Amino acid sequence: MVRSLTRAGIIYALVATSPLFALDGGSDPRPGSVLIFPAVEIKWREIANSPRMPYAVAMDTIVQIDNDGPGPVNLHMFYVNGDPPTVGEPGWNRRECRVSLNGGQTLRFSAALGNAVCEPFANLDPGVPPGRLEREPKLQGTRMLRGYIMVWAENEIGREIRWNYLSGQATLVHYEAATAANYNAYSFAACPSDAHECADGEETDDAPGRIALNGVEYSSVDKALTFSFFGSGVSWSPHAATSIVHDFEITLMPVSNDLRASAGEPMAAVMRYEVSNENGDRFSGPQRCVHGWNQTYSTRFPDVLDPFAFASYSLGTDTGRAWVSSASTEWCVGSRPFAIAGVVAELTVYSNARTGKGFATDARTLQGTEPASALIRFDFPGGPTRIDPPDEFGPDAVE
Repeated sequence: MVRSLTRAGIIYALVATSPLFALDGGSDPRPGSVLIFPAVEIKWREIANSPRMPYAVAMDTIVQIDNDGPGPVNLHMFYVNGDPPTVGEPGWNRRECRVSLNGGQTLRFSAALGNAVCEPFANLDPGVPPGRLEREPKLQGTRMLRGYIMVWAENEIGREIRWNYLSGQATLVHYEAATAANYNAYSFAACPSDAHECADGEETDDAPGRIALNGVEYSSVDKALTFSFFGSGVSWSPHAATSIVHDFEITLMPVSNDLRASAGEPMAAVMRYEVSNENGDRFSGPQRCVHGWNQTYSTRFPDVLDPFAFASYSLGTDTGRAWVSSASTEWCVGSRPFAIAGVVAELTVYSNARTGKGFATDARTLQGTEPASALIRFDFPGGPTRIDPPDEFGPDAVE
């Protein structure tokens, strides 16, 4: 069942149990004290001749956070706009929220609507019209807001603590296509080794406002990621007389984040891809200069060396595997390598003369291939607001 409601002149659709919405999960979630949701997205479609309700939500992200611990916990949550500022549009801005969960409690909310405690993710770019114009020409009239969410456990005075009972999941809901897919949030355990011990509810170290994902204070992150994919392009199923179009959207972000009020622009890096086909033939793929968070379709790489590396005709096979890492080059000004997190969301469109068009989606977090470290900084009550040297945010900065 799908029911709708309106708020501020915008139509929202809320998903209930329905056979139309089939959910495809990502990797098994592992509880931790820090969660990262790399891909949070909202899209609005313009409604013609409807001055009172000019926009409807065409896509939403449903965020779920579970506290499987034996007691209550306080959570500190940051919403971050992944896109840079443009004329008339905010960018790289963020909002924060604090919420408490009892033991065994689940928090589930729509990015477009928020929840009883936290404002909507949509408030990163509010108003009518909401968001910014969609970048795809074929989606003219659509507006979007994209970014990520970071969450961690804290105590009553705002300092990070060990509470390795948190897990999360995000569901990317495409209302117009009547399909959805979910992925598991990245989770990082506090005090994961014997080298640095702390009990449930205790502060992870004596440096509040500084989350070191280095394998000591918290679990380490990844310097490189890998994922499998269907080659983008059109194929044909002779048995079903159906054409099949594959594409996927990849989202990447630096795990190191400066979330303080005094923070500057996000870090820049070159994302380097290597691609292999089903036969194991491996070759260099695209390279792209990005600033902080980035999201791109496999068929929409406008500034890369090989924009067709993910196409099935380039692979020579139907499926492939990709490896991605960050690097520094002269042609990407200010670039430097950093640890990354990411999500791949696949879209398959089936077209049949008799049954019409159908859609299928899948999403998953990318798996790491090499451990690295990262640092998350945030303001805490009574803490400093200074800017740290850039080297503090590199992939190997925290040893």
